[in-house]
Amino acid sequence: MAGTVNDAWSASCDCDGVQVDCLGVVGGAALPGTACDDGDPLTGNDAWTAQCTCLGQSIDCAGTPGGTALPGTPCNDGDPGTGNDLWDSNCSCAGQLIDCIGVPGGSVLPGSACDDGLALTVNDVLDVDCQCSGTPSGLDCEGTLGGTALPGTPCDDGDATTGNDAWTIACACAGLPIDCAGVPGGTSVPGSPCDDGDDATGNDAYGSDCVCAGALIDCEGTIGGSALPGTACDDGDATTGADTWAIDCACTGLPLDCMGIPGGSAAVGTPCDDGDPGTGNDAWTTSCTCLGLAIDCEGVIGGPALPGTACDDGDPLTGSDSWTSECTCEGQLIDCMGVPGGPALPGAPCDDGEALTGDDRWSIACECVGLLIDCEGVAGGNSLTGSGCDDGDPLTGSDAWTVDCTCQGLLLDCLGIPGGSALVGTPCDDNDPFTGNDVWTSACNCAGLFIDCAGVPGGGALEGTPCDDGDPLTVQDTWSAGCDCVGLVPDCNGVPGGGSLPGVVCDDGDPLTGSDTWNTNCECAGLLIDCLGVPGGAALTGSPCDDDNPDTGNDEWSIGCQCVGEAYDCAGVAGGNALPGTLCDDGNAGTVQDAWNAACQCIGQPLDCAGVINGSAFFDGCGNCAGGTTGVQPNPDQDGDLILDCDDNCIDLANPNQLDFDDDGVGNLCDNCTWVPNPDQADDDGDGVGNACEGIGIEEVGGPVNVIVHPNPTLGLLRFGTDMPTAREVLLFNAVGTLVHRTGFKPTIDLHMLAQGSYTLVVIDAAQRGLGRARVVRY
Repeated sequence: MAGTVNDAWSASCDCDGVQVDCLGVVGGAALPGTACDDGDPLTGNDAWTAQCTCLGQSIDCAGTPGGTALPGTPCNDGDPGTGNDLWDSNCSCAGQLIDCIGVPGGSVLPGSACDDGLALTVNDVLDVDCQCSGTPSGLDCEGTLGGTALPGTPCDDGDATTGNDAWTIACACAGLPIDCAGVPGGTSVPGSPCDDGDDATGNDAYGSDCVCAGALIDCEGTIGGSALPGTACDDGDATTGADTWAIDCACTGLPLDCMGIPGGSAAVGTPCDDGDPGTGNDAWTTSCTCLGLAIDCEGVIGGPALPGTACDDGDPLTGSDSWTSECTCEGQLIDCMGVPGGPALPGAPCDDGEALTGDDRWSIACECVGLLIDCEGVAGGNSLTGSGCDDGDPLTGSDAWTVDCTCQGLLLDCLGIPGGSALVGTPCDDNDPFTGNDVWTSACNCAGLFIDCAGVPGGGALEGTPCDDGDPLTVQDTWSAGCDCVGLVPDCNGVPGGGSLPGVVCDDGDPLTGSDTWNTNCECAGLLIDCLGVPGGAALTGSPCDDDNPDTGNDEWSIGCQCVGEAYDCAGVAGGNALPGTLCDDGNAGTVQDAWNAACQCIGQPLDCAGVINGSAFFDGCGNCAGGTTGVQPNPDQDGDLILDCDDNCIDLANPNQLDFDDDGVGNLCDNCTWVPNPDQADDDGDGVGNACEGIGIEEVGGPVNVIVHPNPTLGLLRFGTDMPTAREVLLFNAVGTLVHRTGFKPTIDLHMLAQGSYTLVVIDAAQRGLGRARVVRY
């Protein structure tokens, strides 16, 4: 643990020492809580603990020390087609494929059975766009082949309360309810507004019996309100009471008397009793206060001899005589100044006109006399010349009053001696070996100047001041706490010791990019933000999208980042011209004058491709006459990958993506030499690897730009030596083209899980485009 050395008593009697840091350096900066390096590349924010152990926080999958992005926790792999994304043990963010109903890892995939809601179709399945569609059955809603009972045409649902009956898309005959006005599908239903023709009602509405009726409007205009004639109201007049609504809806009340009784007898001016025996002739005033006239001190009602009025008490020593509240005639004593009731009485303050006296007062003989004032201004005080005093200055002693009444003392020196020589600014010894030029301060502390890093007392070479560390790659060199001269290395912004280092987030000033960071050349660069707001995303102008409208196709992002598609015509072609009434070809060579009807059915004379009248044979997606009486299975797809056998480059194995890396016409899953064209699939030794791949070694054989990786061969860890800023993922394929490993792009990847052998490594960007590849050998 950190401690101190060279402990000594300070001038203030504190025992202080020089700090020893966690590295054992006296005065060093490696203190608990400061940064250090624990030597573990898997941790960050390393710092000294209180026990002087250098410890850091584990770096999570996002590169954040102490972060929460740990294997098994949620993340975002940037792929809108996946969900439930989690960090795996290799810190790759991966999710489960979202099926057609939006369930990550769900089973409702293209090719699954569904129900398109159309009663006139059969064999409904989900297509590659997750749209449910079926094959027209040729039957109408009544089960008649070629019949007219189609969705939208009239029918009769047998319900007398409905009208405008028609076949629905689910072949149910349904009509619209007939409303109270007799209109099918009308809005005049029970509870809806109407007009009963009565001006005295409001909120008219149809009842359950279709009768139009409203609620009575009261005197306040409220529909259905309670303010009816004869009920209580408030006429707004505080002088009335018992207010009620009249038959004409006027709100009126009775006048309140002075007792608050509507129509009472206690009117203004009538007699009352104010309860005061000192008054007479009591009556109600205009403010409804019961008041009487005062009986004066001579017993007269309303008389003038009231308390406070003048009278004569017959005493020549008093003046200003008046009646008291007890009706006694009394006067005020005349003072030394001849004023009745005046304050100039014996013992009261006065002014004798003498400046050297104070506390002047009237004597019993009405003479004004004062006491001598001392040096403290106290009349009759004892603070006289030569007597002791306190001049209020803590820096003096032996204080006394002078002849001019000034309190003065002798100056105390820093040792507390009046008139002593230990004065401020004179030399002393503070007993501190780290200071020099010690003198008494203005606070009488013996203090010296700190000896700086150059050994000069009071020198400027202090911690934090400029110096020169002799290193041309650093700037702002300063003295450290341990008197070491150290400088700061400028970052990508030229800021000494700044945080703008390669790999750190920055802002390239381009609103069209995101995830900006400094690269190794100190250039701030970001990834282009696509129409979904994803930096480096694939949703760019002109690229495919889904406008969520099942009636459009060829959806793509516009210049304004709007996902827009073209309407499907009757042939299912986005933006096509196969509209109802136009000519078409039902694919049946035996029909003529084929045309699209309102239900987008191409109908001609019934003759199928096998020449059978009303037959069901048809030309399938491979151009074969199949079904019906032909015995031919239409649209063969023996591997069930939704790619017809005639178009499938690998008909034995499901490969909906039809990947063919070497473009030899044989899909990767069926190709015995995935990366070299060999349409003949020759394999003389029958080992499953085509002749064209038998002699391939470590070096690449054409294709995308080569990727530099090392070491190669590798025991597991593989590092990239090629700068690929747009790389998103790394794919590993075995010798026959099977994907065996997939991980996020990082400067170093781990291949320990792979078996010994030769693999093809492919680097792709966010749009799944190949950026480069290389041969890798795991041994």
